[in-house]
Amino acid sequence: IENLPISIGGPILGIAAMGNLLHDFFPYSREVCGLISALLFILVIIKLIKYPKTFKKDLNNPVLASIIATLSMAVMLIASFVLPYAGYIPAISLWIVAVVIHLSFVINYIIKFVLHFDITDYTAGSFVVFAGIQMIAITAPSFNQEFYGSIAFWFSFICVILVFIAITYRYINIPVPQHTQP
Repeated sequence: IENLPISIGGPILGIAAMGNLLHDFFPYSREVCGLISALLFILVIIKLIKYPKTFKKDLNNPVLASIIATLSMAVMLIASFVLPYAGYIPAISLWIVAVVIHLSFVINYIIKFVLHFDITDYTAGSFVVFAGIQMIAITAPSFNQEFYGSIAFWFSFICVILVFIAITYRYINIPVPQHTQP
């Protein structure tokens, strides 16, 4: 568990999204993929509880601090999956928790890497934390929260444009280490 990379949030999100994508073709794909995602997420929760210092250290790394947002994005999607089974109150509660966690990741990223701007901190992964706000917009209709979804969409859209400018400048003018290249 200690060696479980925090970047596993990406595959967790991908598996959940795949279930959503395949749902029209395979009736239980959403449930199967949602369950696999949830089980992997439980492993992440165990790691966060058992090794909180590792998690805190990851939040100080510009690449990991942006990629970690895939965890909250996955939970937002999983919340929309459990809605028909758990009911509105438990599902929206899970969704709200995921939104709050995602916003805390955004705030952490802004405080550590936007307000203390260093162009070398910006990599392709920097998109994730801001583009991830789109998951609020994508899942909001499931919970009748379109107003908040539209706010999330426009905020994310503006942030992604600004990050795109910074990343483009960085990739054109400053060499990027091999391990952080897209």
